[in-house]
Parts: sequence; structure tokens; C-alpha cells
Amino acid sequence: MKTLAPMQKLFIKQGRQEGRQEGRQEGREEGRQEGRQEGMHLLLMAQIAARFGEVPEEIEVKVQGLSVDAAREVAIKLITATGLAELGL
Repeated sequence: MKTLAPMQKLFIKQGRQEGRQEGRQEGREEGRQEGRQEGMHLLLMAQIAARFGEVPEEIEVKVQGLSVDAAREVAIKLITATGLAELGL
């Protein structure tokens, strides 16, 4: 078995460190995105409930499946909606 030269070991170590840093950064970004999405869902559910009363489970499930952009669109529709059907859920 061939032994790695000191420079090769250094490059491998640096590569691992960079990989860990990238992984942590990606994890933080995913966590932020999930947090934004969850916050948007909670806010939208509160707004729907305040406007129309008790929210059917079917609507709650649909809201939970929305992307942040789609939830934002529903929130805008909520401003003028006179019923749940107008939200497009």
C-alpha cells in the first residue's frame, strides 16, 4: 500500500474541512427556508381563521403544503376574499 505524501494529506484534510463547512452552510440555509415556510403557514392559518372562523382540516392541509411564494399569493387573495373558495385552496 502506497503512503500518502504530507502535501496529499494536507489537501485531503483541507478538502474535508471545506466539505464540512459547505454542509453546515447548506444545513443553515435549509433551516432558514423551513422556518420561513412554517412561519408563513402559521400566519396564513391565523389570518384565515380570523377572517372566516374555524378552518376546515382540508384547508389546513393544503396551506401546510404551500411554498412560501404560493402562501404569499393566498395571503394577498385573503385581503378581498369573501369566502374560503376565493382563496383557491
